[in-house]
Amino acid sequence: MPTITDKSEYKKPRIAFTYPGLPGGWSLPIRWSANAWWMNKKKVRKILMAFGANFTLPEACSYAKITQKQYKYFAWKHPNIYKIRKAFKNDPELKKIRKKLL
Repeated sequence: MPTITDKSEYKKPRIAFTYPGLPGGWSLPIRWSANAWWMNKKKVRKILMAFGANFTLPEACSYAKITQKQYKYFAWKHPNIYKIRKAFKNDPELKKIRKKLL
């Protein structure tokens, strides 16, 4: 058991769950929080689906039923989301699907 002076144990974020297999080989570990919106797996899945469908940020937030301010705090806590969003935008398979739909 760590002592009070051993702060290395406190710096490790607790991971609640992980979304593997995202574009670009990314996975998104979701940090544990007592009452954050991202503890709702459906909302996280919806925001990722919206990025895959090339929604704008306001559209993606609306689709996931969160505010842009909530998303920005989530992105601050999970900085890989910026790279994942870019990977969704540049994924060649998703680009082909989007072209067919338009």
